[in-house]
Formats: sequence, structure tokens, C-alpha cells
Amino acid sequence: MSDRGELLVPSDTRSNQALAGNPDYSIWVEANAGSGKTFVLTNRVLRLLLAGVRPQSILCLTYTKAAAAEMRKRVGARLAEWAVDDAATLRDKLEKLTGRDPSPAQVEDARTLFAKALETPGGLRILTIHAFCEAVLHRFPIEAGVPFDFSVIEEDRQVNMLLAARESVLAEGLRGGANAAAVETLFGLISDHAIAEAIGAALGEGARLKPVLADPSGAKARLRALLGRPGKASDITAAIVSDTALDKSLWQEIVSSFDADPAGKRFIDQVARLNPDRLTADQLCSLFVTEDKERNKRPRANLLNAEQRRQKPHLQPLLEA
Repeated sequence: MSDRGELLVPSDTRSNQALAGNPDYSIWVEANAGSGKTFVLTNRVLRLLLAGVRPQSILCLTYTKAAAAEMRKRVGARLAEWAVDDAATLRDKLEKLTGRDPSPAQVEDARTLFAKALETPGGLRILTIHAFCEAVLHRFPIEAGVPFDFSVIEEDRQVNMLLAARESVLAEGLRGGANAAAVETLFGLISDHAIAEAIGAALGEGARLKPVLADPSGAKARLRALLGRPGKASDITAAIVSDTALDKSLWQEIVSSFDADPAGKRFIDQVARLNPDRLTADQLCSLFVTEDKERNKRPRANLLNAEQRRQKPHLQPLLEA
């Protein structure tokens, strides 16, 4: 710091900043936060204007709205100062900015830049990347395949809209509406939090889901064909139970093999809960699938323990089948 409280910048830093602000060069700047990047960008925009570039031909993109606002504020403040500075002060500022003694014509041009920026339709284009992309889509809606009058909603409003839509659909189902069966099935499979996450994931795959939603019945038929089973849970269960690997005689053999066998207590307790006449998918899962602490389901590593496999060696392949 100087005696007057000014920040002293090393000469090599000042020269590097001057080089980076020179519009005659294509420059890539990589620097830490607070090191003067915005200052350099501001100088570069000002030097482009001094070089005769039209304000509407300059595009400055940033990542955040705050950064864009700060850039506009700094450029506007400098141009406003130039418009009212006396000749000597303005000449000194221009010399520090460009590194050259400005001509009288350049000094006068600098005074008019503030008015030119104000008269530019839409002002100086210092925007976020998202805002720029939105502007391009508005100019070419047909080519982009978007409605000509579309608008981008803010994230907080998007969250509220999704919440309202989800609650409306679920409430209608819980009241016994047209989608009551679907809502009941949904709550039977996953939690409310998981439903919210699933909706978010589905929206993220909107382009891929669009043809499915356009033909839901056809999509279900294709899914059934892919799985090789009918679509309803009751039909799937009936098809599994009717399979020869799970007929009544096999269940009776398994149960009778472990009857009064201490080594088979855990397994026989599970099998005893399975009624071949009223077998459900959940019951089958409880027998052949286990769940870890994170509630992730996985196949049981061993359907029978070592003692059970030793006593009844013929049962393991039957259960695996």
C-alpha cells in the first residue's frame, strides 16, 4: 500500500494485465479469485470500444448473473467518467489504459462512447452463458424446435411447480381417482422421497421419454415383450407358480425334507410362509433375495447353509432352478 492508501501492483503484473487487455491479441487468462480478472476484462471491452468496434458487436459472457452485473457496472462507470472528465484527466486515463499517448480525436471519441453504449439496442451485451443461449433460441425458434414465445423459469419456481404437480397427482390417486391403482402400486414400491427423486430423473431424460409418453400402451406392450412376461404382478406370479420348478410336489418335498430338522429351521420357517395357491412376488423375493443395511436387494449367496447342503445335497440345485 502507498502512503495514500492505494494498492501497489508489481510492474510485471501491470504489464501482463495490459497485454491481456490488448484486443489485438487472443488471450487466455488463468488466475485465482480476486487477482484482477474482471479488471482485465473491463479494460479489454473499453479498448475494443476505443478501437472503433461497435458496442453491438461486442459479446462478453460470464458464468453467473452477479459477474455479468459487475462487468456491466464497471464498464458503465468508466464510460460515464470519461464523458465528464476534463481533457487532461481523460488523456491521462487513456494513456494508462492503452500505453500510448492518445490523439485529440481519440479523446473526443472516448467522450462519446457512453452515449453510444446507451443508444445501443439492449445495451452492451454482457450476459451469462445461459442468457445468451436463450437469446439465440428466441431468434431462431423454428430451427431450434422450440415455441417462439417460450420463457425460462427460475430454479425455485421449477421446484415449486414440480411439487404442486406431484402432490396433485398423488392426492387424486389417494382419493380414489382414475390413477388410484397406479398411486397405490407406487407407494407400495418406493418412499415419497424416492418418488421425488424418480420424477427428477425422469425429467432429466425428457427427450428419451417423449416417445414413450406419446404412446404409453405401445410402450407397455414393448416392455412386456422384452421381459417375456405379462405385465400385471398377478399374471407374473401365476406364471412363476405354474412353472414346473415351483409346482406343489416340489414345495411338499422341500417342506417334508426339513420337517423336524433343527438345521433347517430358518429355511423351513421361510418356506412355510409360502402358500403355492396364494404365492406372491414379495414372498418369492423374501426367499431368494436378501436386503443389506442400505436397503439394496441382492440374491442370497447360499440358499442353504453348509449343514443343510450336506444333509440334503439334492435340494440346492432344485432351489436354484
